Amino acid sequence: MRAYLSWNLLYSARHLAAMAADREKLEDLPSPIDPRGRAYVLSTVITAITFLDAAINEVYKDAADGPETSYSRRMPVQMRERFAKMWSLTNSGWRSTLERYEMGLLLADAQPLDRGTELYQDFDACVRLRNWIVHNRPERRGHHLQEPNLSKVLRSRNFESNALMKGQGNVWFPDHALGAGCAKWAIDSARALADEWTKRLDLEPVYGSVDEHQLPPEAV
Repeated sequence: MRAYLSWNLLYSARHLAAMAADREKLEDLPSPIDPRGRAYVLSTVITAITFLDAAINEVYKDAADGPETSYSRRMPVQMRERFAKMWSLTNSGWRSTLERYEMGLLLADAQPLDRGTELYQDFDACVRLRNWIVHNRPERRGHHLQEPNLSKVLRSRNFESNALMKGQGNVWFPDHALGAGCAKWAIDSARALADEWTKRLDLEPVYGSVDEHQLPPEAV
């Protein structure tokens, strides 16, 4: 048996996004800036990008480990050999998540990603938000200050603002932005990229069966 963590990470992201949505429906919270809801949203974004990292690494590693692994069985010989070679050259020093996906399409002689599409722009914005979370540095916020570039980028993605913050005077990012709408957008964006990538390579994603597992109702 081979362990593919992308399945678990995708399930985790879906679960966290659902928890964020349930939390936002509560009407008796002590503060509109809800720490638990914020935790679900931040965790969804991080987990969504981690899912993408795992999903792409699984394909390269399968190719490197031989023709009888889940992904390798669907790969033409030349494609598998290219993926295996790239893994052996770079597995100790990969660059960005996006570069791994773009390189995979190149190795497979598949249609490259168009950076002007909504698919790419959503993914890029999601990565930028993940990086803001993981490498965060305190910054001043205020309506009298220039809106940060990340705030502008996220606002352009048109996901729903945090319902708990409705009517509050805080600047949009991060307090209005980091809500259930953002969590859903993050996981939908990550899943859309992974699905499109495997489709272009004619691969059956090992994480696909996660759709058969319904999220159980849980206390928020």
